Amino acid sequence: MYLQLFTGLLILSWTAASLDISQSEPEIVLGLHSSFSISCSADTIISWKHDDNFINSELDYSDDKFTNTLTLQNVTGQNTGMYTCMYNESHQYDRMEVKSVYIFVPDPNMVFLPIKENDEFLFVIARSKTTIPCRVTNPNTTVTLHEKANDIEIPFPYDHKKGFTGHYEDTNYYCKASLDGIEVNSELFYMYTVQVSPDLNMTVKASNSIVRKGENITVFCTVFDNEILNFTWYYPGIKTGRPYFNGNKMEISSVISHLTITEATIEDSGNYTCMVEEKMLGRYDTQSVYVEVIEKGFVNLIADDTEQTATLHQSIILEVYIEAYPPPTIQWLQNGALLTGDTSSQINVLNRNISENKYVSYLHIVRAQEKDGGNYTIRVHNEDDEKMINFDLQINVPVVIQEIIDTHPANGGQLVTCVGRGMPMPNITWFFCSEIKKCSSKSWDLWKPLDHITSQMDFDMNTTYTQPEYGTYQVKSVLHIRSVGDSLSVRCAGENDLGVQHHRDVTLMPHYLTFKLVLIAAVLALVVFFVIFLIILIVLWRKKPRYEIRWKVIESVSPDGHEYIYVDPLQLPYDSSWEISRDKLVLGRTLGSGAFGRVVEATAHGLGHAQSTTKVAVKMLKSTARGSEKQALMSELKIMSHLGPHLNIVNLLAACTKGGPIYIVTEYCRYGDLVDYLHKNKHTFLQYYADKSRKEHEVYSNASTGERMSRYESTFILAKSIWMRKFS
Repeated sequence: MYLQLFTGLLILSWTAASLDISQSEPEIVLGLHSSFSISCSADTIISWKHDDNFINSELDYSDDKFTNTLTLQNVTGQNTGMYTCMYNESHQYDRMEVKSVYIFVPDPNMVFLPIKENDEFLFVIARSKTTIPCRVTNPNTTVTLHEKANDIEIPFPYDHKKGFTGHYEDTNYYCKASLDGIEVNSELFYMYTVQVSPDLNMTVKASNSIVRKGENITVFCTVFDNEILNFTWYYPGIKTGRPYFNGNKMEISSVISHLTITEATIEDSGNYTCMVEEKMLGRYDTQSVYVEVIEKGFVNLIADDTEQTATLHQSIILEVYIEAYPPPTIQWLQNGALLTGDTSSQINVLNRNISENKYVSYLHIVRAQEKDGGNYTIRVHNEDDEKMINFDLQINVPVVIQEIIDTHPANGGQLVTCVGRGMPMPNITWFFCSEIKKCSSKSWDLWKPLDHITSQMDFDMNTTYTQPEYGTYQVKSVLHIRSVGDSLSVRCAGENDLGVQHHRDVTLMPHYLTFKLVLIAAVLALVVFFVIFLIILIVLWRKKPRYEIRWKVIESVSPDGHEYIYVDPLQLPYDSSWEISRDKLVLGRTLGSGAFGRVVEATAHGLGHAQSTTKVAVKMLKSTARGSEKQALMSELKIMSHLGPHLNIVNLLAACTKGGPIYIVTEYCRYGDLVDYLHKNKHTFLQYYADKSRKEHEVYSNASTGERMSRYESTFILAKSIWMRKFS
C-alpha cells in the first residue's frame, strides 16, 4: 500500500544526547519518479548512508544542534534500500547510535535490485546460516527460492529487505518474483561452504633452516581448517627489494603458501615471517622461522664413551649423535674393515634422522663373541666435511682352565702345566689336598694354598701371559715339584675381575709307585679292551646296524618278482649346496632316539629367506657312534639329496657336515612317529575298514565280514611294518 507524501521538510523535536529522524514509519513506499525528503538531528555531526554507502545530504547547525536533511528526487528502483542516519563518531554514545528507514520504489523495469560485482559468489562458514540477497523494489511481490540443478523450490523464510536466509548446500540457486501474473528470475547465486576453525592453526617451516651460499631458501606457511585466506611475507631482503617467488596451493584440510629466495647469500640469513588474514571473520596471525646461510657444509659427532666393555654372549649398542648439512653418508668399520650393516648378521647398523639436520647411528652387536672385540670406527662425511670417532670394545670372558697336564721330566721331579684363558687378565692360584680319597672336585673344605706346604714339598712356579691384539688373555702356569713324598691332588684355579672361578684337578704320585700303577693300569686296560671287543663282536654277530638292513632291503627281490637296482651310497657324491651354517640352527628337545642315533626338534634361521624361521627335525648320531655308523648316516644324507623332494616322504631341507658332527635337517612331522599315531588311532582305522567292508559285502560280494576284516588288518600290519622299517 502506497503512502502519499508531499515534498517538504518535517522536523521533529530535539532531545539532547539523542538522535532523531523526521520519519517514524520503519518502511516507506514511494511512487516512481517522485521526490522525498527526510531529516535527522543530534547534538553532534551526523551523516546518511544508503545501504553500505554514504550519500550526499545537507547539514545545518542552529540552536546548538546539527540537522542533516536527505532529499531524493525523481526516484527509481535504484533508490530502494535501507537509509540510516548515524553519528560520525559512533563510539561517543552507547545507545541510539543509528536511526533507519527502509524505502521501496516499485519499478516495473527493475523487479530485483542489482547486486555488486562478485556478490553472486557467496561464501558461508560450514554449518552456519547465510542470506541470498534477492531484494525486490516492490514489497507486494511474491518471491520464491529455487535450486538450479533440479529446479526445486527451497522453503526458506524470505525478508523483502534482505532475501532468503538458511543453511545452504554447495550448489547454485536463483530467485523467482511473481506479481500480477508476471514471473521474473534473478541471476544465479553460487554457494560455497568454507571451513573456518575457531583458531588460526598455522605453522611456518623452512625446507631447511640451514642452507649453503648459492642454494635456494624455501619457506612454507601452512594454515589448517581455514580456506579464505590472504598471505603476506616479510623477509630479510624486503627492504632492499630482493626478488622472491611465492605461490599458494590448496590441500585436503590446509592452505599452503611458499616463498622462495634463489641463490641465497649470507645477507639472506634472518627471520622469515608469514602473516595470515582470515577473510570470513577478519582474524590475523603471524609466525616466523629463522634461516641461516653458511659458507659451506659441516659434520659434528657426539659420543658419550669411546671405551666400551661387554660380557661374552651379551648384547651391546654403540651410539653416536650426528649433526650435519648437507645430509651425510654414515659408515662403520671394524678393525679397519667396512661393515655392511646386514640385519641378518650379528652386527647390525641402524641410522635414524631424528630432526632436520640431526641423526643418530646405532651399531648393535647381538650376543657378543670374542672375535667381536676390537676397534670400531664411525666415519661420517658429506661433500664439505668429514669426521670420525673410534671406539675400543673389550669382550669380557670368564676364566676357563683349558687343560692341566702332569709330566715327568728327565731331570727328575714332576711338572704340572695349567693353561687357562679369560678377559680381563686372569690370576692362577695353586691348591693341594693330601687326603686323596676325601678330596672332592666341588668342595673346597680340604684344599689349601700350595704355599702352606713348603716344608713338605720342594717346588717352584713360572707363569706367563699372552694376548693377541683385541683378543683374550691366555695364561700358562707351570708348577715344578722336585719331590713328592705321598700321593697328592693338585688343583689349578683361575679367576678374573668377573668373579667367576674355574678349576681343574690332577693327582700326583711318588716316583716309586709309578711303575706299579702303570703295569696295573696296562693289565686292566687290556682286560677291559678284550671284554669290550668281545661284546662288540657278539653284538655285531647277533644284530647288524639298521642302516645295513636298509641297504639289504634295497638289494632284495620283492615277492611279486620285481628286482631292485642296488646303488652303493658310499660311491655317490655329496651336493654341498645343501650345506648350512651350524649357527643358523637352535636345537631343542629330543623327539626320539635309537641304538646310535637321535632326532631333536630345532629352529632353523634363513632357510627360505634371510629373515625366516622354520621348525625342523635334526637327525644326528650319539657321541658313542662308530665310524661305520657315521658312514651309514652320510650315505643316508647322499641318498636323500639325490632323491629330491616327494610328497609322501619326509624331505631333506639342509645338512651340516663340516666343523662338527653330521646333522641331517628334515621336515618336522607335527603328529610325531607314524607307528605311535597308528597305535593311538587303530580303533578308528579298524572301524572305518569294517564299515567299508560291510557295505562292499552287501553290494558286491558274498564273502564274510570277518574275512574282509582280516584282510584289512593284514593291510594295516603291513603298512605299519613298512613305515617302522623306513623311519627306524
